[in-house]
Amino acid sequence: MSKRLSQHFRKREFDCRCHRTCMGKTDPDPRLVVGLEWLRSLANAPVNVTTALGKNGGNRCAPHNRKVGGAKRSQHIKNRAADIYVVGLTGLELAKLAVHVEPFRNGGIGVAGNHIHVDVRRGRARWDYSSAPSGTLGKLNKYERENY
Repeated sequence: MSKRLSQHFRKREFDCRCHRTCMGKTDPDPRLVVGLEWLRSLANAPVNVTTALGKNGGNRCAPHNRKVGGAKRSQHIKNRAADIYVVGLTGLELAKLAVHVEPFRNGGIGVAGNHIHVDVRRGRARWDYSSAPSGTLGKLNKYERENY
């Protein structure tokens, strides 16, 4: 049985997938879980932590992060990030909802074609992935400027 972190999220959704070095024994930052619950409410649909591109969408130990080609200073290593998707929403649509969630608005949002990365770092960061349609980051930045 997996530990329940909130009404809709369990620890196993965030556990590192290496199952060697760290054994997946770290909890995500509580602000991340609160933000994901808030986002779920805005989307009015389940938020799924993904294993996009073969990478774990939640916490990662440093060796596993290197193995999957994660960023050197990844927020996943610090247990502050999740790669997520909502069935029926594009990455851009989900990112537009995420900017209304204070921990993500003041943290990181990365947009891909059908999923996003959110994190609760200190300081705002925005980017898109190569799988995002052309102009996605500009559209997100424009939306955020118009709404905040």
